[in-house]
Amino acid sequence: AALKSIIENEVPKWDLALSLDALLASLEQNNPKQQPDIKTDAPQVIYRDHKSVLVVLDGDPKMAKLDNTDYNRVMNTPYFLIQDPKSSAYYLYGTKVWYTAPSLTGTWSIEKKPSKDLQRVQDWLEDQAKQQGGNPDSAAPAPTSAPDIIVRTKPTELLQTDGEAQFSTIEGTQLLYVKNSENDIFRSITDQKYYILLSGRWFNSGSLDGPWNYMASDKLPSDFAKIPEGSEKDNVLASVAGTNAAHEALLDAQVPQTAAVSR
Repeated sequence: AALKSIIENEVPKWDLALSLDALLASLEQNNPKQQPDIKTDAPQVIYRDHKSVLVVLDGDPKMAKLDNTDYNRVMNTPYFLIQDPKSSAYYLYGTKVWYTAPSLTGTWSIEKKPSKDLQRVQDWLEDQAKQQGGNPDSAAPAPTSAPDIIVRTKPTELLQTDGEAQFSTIEGTQLLYVKNSENDIFRSITDQKYYILLSGRWFNSGSLDGPWNYMASDKLPSDFAKIPEGSEKDNVLASVAGTNAAHEALLDAQVPQTAAVSR
């Protein structure tokens, strides 16, 4: 008990500093082989070649009454999604506009004549945005047409290209990547398969429409490890087994991180 008291009282007073490089070197010397227990089930992957929005719920809708309104808010999604219990219609708030559909899986369109209640909710949302530093899209004009809004209640990922997929080569490899997409989408010239990286996991398919199958990073075609550093798609190297970037990412992941989060 006495030793415990000494440690608890004295250690916080020590002025210890250790460089990140030294810490990583220490981890490298003492790092055992780790086999993380990561699920590899493929999520549902949806491909669209036009403007689309994916709204994911964590299971079936869980409702809670929205204060000072007649609406219920869907709580198990990060999107601001509400339902009118009288009509059962859903409303999704975008920048300066409401989208509506008769059901979650129905066709979404712009609500051209928002009710007074909807307008009051919108005023409250915009006021909240101002208090939190403003909405960077607030100066943009309101959209005149609804994107393709896709609602799912199970793990889902959206692959999206701006028009038909356009491919570009990666120097020194037999790989192509889709250049008109923010997603990491590749095609191997060797086996004519597509490869995508989702949350650090690789999946492949014979078509952008799937079905997609999990592929371990050490089973990828060897050309992935040859992607040049500094190239357009070198960001994926941290998820390709055997690369320096993957090794450094593994060490970095073991460094404890501290963050202050505003309540």
